[in-house]
Amino acid sequence: MINRALVRSRVLQQAYVYYHRDDADIQSAEKELLNSLEQTYDLYLYYLLLVPELTRLHAEALEANKNKHLATEKDKNPNLRMVRNRLAEKIESCRPLWVRAEQNALNWRSEEAFLRRLLKKIHLSETFTRYMRSDATDDFEADRLFWNELMRDIILPDEELAEVMEEHSIFWDNQIQLIEKIETEEAPDIEEVEQSVRQAVADGNYQTIRQENAPIEIVKEFVLKTIRRIEQDTDPSAILLPAYKEKDDAVFGTTLLRNAIINGQEYRHIIRENLINWEVDRIADMDMLIMQLAIAELLHFPNIPVLVTINEYIDLSKLFSTPKSGTFVNGLLDAVVKSLREKGKLLK
Repeated sequence: MINRALVRSRVLQQAYVYYHRDDADIQSAEKELLNSLEQTYDLYLYYLLLVPELTRLHAEALEANKNKHLATEKDKNPNLRMVRNRLAEKIESCRPLWVRAEQNALNWRSEEAFLRRLLKKIHLSETFTRYMRSDATDDFEADRLFWNELMRDIILPDEELAEVMEEHSIFWDNQIQLIEKIETEEAPDIEEVEQSVRQAVADGNYQTIRQENAPIEIVKEFVLKTIRRIEQDTDPSAILLPAYKEKDDAVFGTTLLRNAIINGQEYRHIIRENLINWEVDRIADMDMLIMQLAIAELLHFPNIPVLVTINEYIDLSKLFSTPKSGTFVNGLLDAVVKSLREKGKLLK
């Protein structure tokens, strides 16, 4: 599930933290990187757990209606289609999901009030009404489509869900939300900015812009992908996507982080050498770090095509830095690649 685009974003976050904390060391940074990637996978599982949890609450609501003092015929004989949804049953039977959830204390027990509000929102939706109709198609494909639409259109975009995730400190979006789109010539003190962000959140004045290539959006897409790939004959134990798309992606992350930090001065010198009509002090702090990581990848990963690396870091600059950063990073990295090739340091 965790692909290299997501790994790069987490490496950038850890590198930023490293350079803005006095007590940082490389070993701790690598450990935190791996931890953040693990927490990203937990976020994926946390979302999937909503399927059995919401199904359980729906079943409990139907049972409560049966026991009402003045229960109607509809209350006594409810439509059980959502309760018996075959896609939900598959996820409920996924033992690896529950094992990991228990190991990492992933559950929704403390958020039942929120889940009930979310369930009510589902009950009022056109998706739910259409699915529960007596003449609706009743097969596995319809069950899967139901949960895919619920996740895509109602659950994942829910703003209260985003707030709940942040409150639980599940590795929500990133550790440097606080510097999203900040143009700065001086590196901000990370603790001061974090405090300002927390105050803004408390005052209700903090807003974030979700972007398609943001880490959290990547996780959401993999949740939907998981639902779409479940078939009627799928073994429940095989439902989950593996933590990493490629086995060496975690090593890719730690190697990238270590080289970017250890060789940081050398890479910044390379950047300064290729600046044209631009003072180094005018480069946004985040742009400098993004280019530093890009050079580390260019020099230490010969199997990754140059254009792939450049495009990935252009995307990161658009996500984490200033509005004009994409163009600037693109031009500078093109110049760096040309220079490194001329000096025989880049052979791909």
